[in-house]
Amino acid sequence: MKVRYYYYWLENRPSNDLYYLCRSVGLLGADAETTRMYNSYVFSALSTDFPINHPEFVESVIKAISRIEQDEIDAYTWEGDGFTHDITRNIVTFEHAIFNECPEWPIWSCPLSHYKVALLGWRRFIDMPRAIGTELIIELPN
Repeated sequence: MKVRYYYYWLENRPSNDLYYLCRSVGLLGADAETTRMYNSYVFSALSTDFPINHPEFVESVIKAISRIEQDEIDAYTWEGDGFTHDITRNIVTFEHAIFNECPEWPIWSCPLSHYKVALLGWRRFIDMPRAIGTELIIELPN
């Protein structure tokens, strides 16, 4: 599976002002259900919980992941605007920050390796030029 970060123009825009150029993230090479879950949780969390004007948020979570990987801490929780991210050695569990656990937003997890790569990709992408041709594709580990 791959993650694609890219820009698209907002439909029905009155001009080509950069205000109408939107960031997006999507999953490539996965079945429909996996794509839906990654879009709903991981990629939604990137845009809501790691705003482009606060790259230090990404940096702090990456540092916490490194501390987990080095056995300095067992777990870390990032409380974003959209989701609470419970990060452990093997998985990251997402709980909706507003609705908590409910039928529309069940608690969901992905491998830490996928989360880390997606987060590092997001950090790289927000530093890239804001232009319609800007694209970053990264491979998720198996």
